[in-house]
Amino acid sequence: MGIKLVYIHRIISSSFLAILIALLLYVLESDQNKLQIMIFNKTGYALDSLEFEGQYFHLANSDSLTLNNYESISVQDSIPLGLPQAKINGHGRQNYNFPICGNGIIKIVYGIHKYDVTLRSKQDSTLLIWQKHQ
Repeated sequence: MGIKLVYIHRIISSSFLAILIALLLYVLESDQNKLQIMIFNKTGYALDSLEFEGQYFHLANSDSLTLNNYESISVQDSIPLGLPQAKINGHGRQNYNFPICGNGIIKIVYGIHKYDVTLRSKQDSTLLIWQKHQ
C-alpha cells in the first residue's frame, strides 16, 4: 500500500510539473509572438500629431514611444511604409504624396521593431524620414 501511494504521488508531482512548464512556455512564446513598435524622436524638435498607422501621437524631443496595440504593420525594406508626417515644433504638418513602389512591401505581425524619426533638410524643403533605430 505504501509503495502505491509513493508511485501515485510521483505521477501527480510529475504531471503538475509538466503542466506548469507547458504554461510557462506558452506565456513566454505568446509574448514573443506579439508585435511591439518603438519610435524614437531623433529630430531635435517636439513632434505633434505624428501619424502612425492612422493614429496620432505627441513625441517630445529625444523621447520615445512604445506601441503594443497593432496586429500588423506594413513595412518597405524593413522600415514603416511611407514618410512620417507631423507638426514640427508647432509648425504645420507636412503632407508628402510620394508614389510608393510595390517592391519590398511586407506585413510584420510579431517581434520588437525599433525606428527613429529623423529630419532631413535640403534647400527649401524639410522631410521627416524613418530609419532603423541606432
